[in-house]
Amino acid sequence: MSEELIRVLKMIESGVITSEEGQKLIQAMQKSEQKVARVNSHPIGRFLRLDILSTEEGEKETVQINFPLNLAKAVLKMGIVQKQLNAKVGENVNLDIEEILALIDSEVMGDLMTIDTKDAKIRIWID
Repeated sequence: MSEELIRVLKMIESGVITSEEGQKLIQAMQKSEQKVARVNSHPIGRFLRLDILSTEEGEKETVQINFPLNLAKAVLKMGIVQKQLNAKVGENVNLDIEEILALIDSEVMGDLMTIDTKDAKIRIWID
């Protein structure tokens, strides 16, 4: 079983996403894998990466989320990244999903955005 599939199943099990969202995500992963196999000429491919570093005193939890770009579009549209942010940061940090999708389509590399809140530092980038 692929590592990505296991992550999706764990997210369903822990209640981060619903089973319906998990099913859509798995279907998107399957489509993405097929598309990558056909289209992607890069041996490794590009990833959307998200790091959340807790800034609460005494707590140094880091959350790292990495998605292949083809899958990242579906994940962003489904709101899974937004849910993860809200769950980990404890406050509403609203991402401009349309702007991130536009940056992905423009094939930009590097930092897309950094967000500092009272509870966490968030970095989103493509490499």
